[in-house]
Amino acid sequence: MLKKKKPEVIFQWHPNFRVATTLPDIKVVRTDFLVISAAVTLAVMAMVWMLYVEVCIFQVDRTMRHLQAQIDEGKKTNTLYLSQSSKFMHNSKGLQELTKFYSQSVPAVELMNALLAARPDNILFDSVTLLPTEIIDKSKKHQKTQALVLTGELTGEAEDLKGLDGMVTQLMASPVLKPRIGDPANDRKIENRRLGPGVFKFTITITLLPAP
Repeated sequence: MLKKKKPEVIFQWHPNFRVATTLPDIKVVRTDFLVISAAVTLAVMAMVWMLYVEVCIFQVDRTMRHLQAQIDEGKKTNTLYLSQSSKFMHNSKGLQELTKFYSQSVPAVELMNALLAARPDNILFDSVTLLPTEIIDKSKKHQKTQALVLTGELTGEAEDLKGLDGMVTQLMASPVLKPRIGDPANDRKIENRRLGPGVFKFTITITLLPAP
């Protein structure tokens, strides 16, 4: 059996003049390197984002604590002011009533002239006083007003006490009191008691309407 001849080795016919160190690197970039690079980039971006979020949360929390401290401090001040306002409103009620009372005052000179014009010779006044009181109007509401209280003495007999009623009628019809009389029959009250022979002590109360 015939043996095949080995192929003859043919050497390069020209020498290799290439300098391998100066040639560009033309190796194929591996895919796993790109994946790792992308993963590292994303991880770094995620860490930066998380750090940014944490910083924002810290700043917001610090701002909230600062604002809450201001609210707490303002709440204390507001509570103090509300307490002072409540006390002022409570204390001012008396002042308002007093102001309203004096704003309804009957002119003193005109009142005294009306008293002197209506007073009989046998009557002497001890006091003339305006006192605060209340009335119930037609709508069943309480209204603050004044009452004229006259005290004094009458000399004479029992039949002379009728002079008190006449004096009161004349006084209530005077220009200074008439605008503030609602019911001439029921807005008067006359009380008297005997002090001794021919001497009577009397008290007259005339309820006035609130000043318009």
